[in-house]
Formats: sequence, structure tokens, C-alpha cells
Amino acid sequence: MEHIASFPAEESHYPNKKYLSPMLSVVKMYRLYQEQCKLDQVPERFLIKESMYRFVFDHEFNLSIGHPKSDTCSTCDSGKCTEEHIYMYTATFEAQKTDRESAECLDDVIYLTMDLQQTMPLPRLTTSKAFYKRQMWFYNLGLLINS
Repeated sequence: MEHIASFPAEESHYPNKKYLSPMLSVVKMYRLYQEQCKLDQVPERFLIKESMYRFVFDHEFNLSIGHPKSDTCSTCDSGKCTEEHIYMYTATFEAQKTDRESAECLDDVIYLTMDLQQTMPLPRLTTSKAFYKRQMWFYNLGLLINS
């Protein structure tokens, strides 16, 4: 359905998975569909019902509303984990643990942790036109210094 496809979607690290703005819902999208049909002067008898709109959203599009729940390794997600990949993953976390312990014991070592917090769309607009536009996203990088 063209209306559902008109909403800009954020790419995900999951194959073929996209996310719509967390300020949307299927109900809100359906209301916007009704408004658009009214503007286009589509006769009411040609409008699809909300249940059909939801069915198409759920079964024809690989969309979710909101943000991906967590960042995961695309190699592990694809099921292509090799022994070498698992070894590198384990070695990386062991090195991280060693560095953190060194920072606790030695005065001349600093351990820095960085994390990208949840992204948020800016400005936070709830007008219908905003849902069809690509919004700017706010990224907040958190830093923690352990010494």
C-alpha cells in the first residue's frame, strides 16, 4: 500500500528490518490515511477499513514502530559465527576486563567507556506532515572515565 510506504523508515542492523518513528502508531497512520484520502477526494466507499490497513501493515511490510531493542553483532545474527569470530569476541572482552582492572590499580592508566544512547528524532513534532518527512536525529554519546 502506497500510504504505508510513504513513511520514512530507519534502517536496522537486522536484515530487511526497518523502523518507523516511535511517535507513530498504526492507529495514527490509519487516521493520516483517512485525512489523505479526504484531501484527495477519494469517495468513502473506496476507503479500506482500519482492520485491513493493520493487516497490510503487519503482513506486507517488515516494519516495526520505535527503535531496535539492542545492538547486536551482525555476524552472530546472520548465523555465520565461526570459531575465529567467537575467539575474537571473547578475546576482546577479556582485554576490556584487563584494561578496566589496570585502571583501578595503576595511577597512570585511564579507562574510558563510551556508549551511544538511544537516538531521538528532533524536533519532536506530532503534526501529520512531520511523519512524511525525514527528521533530524539526536545522538547522545556517553563517556565514562574510570581511573
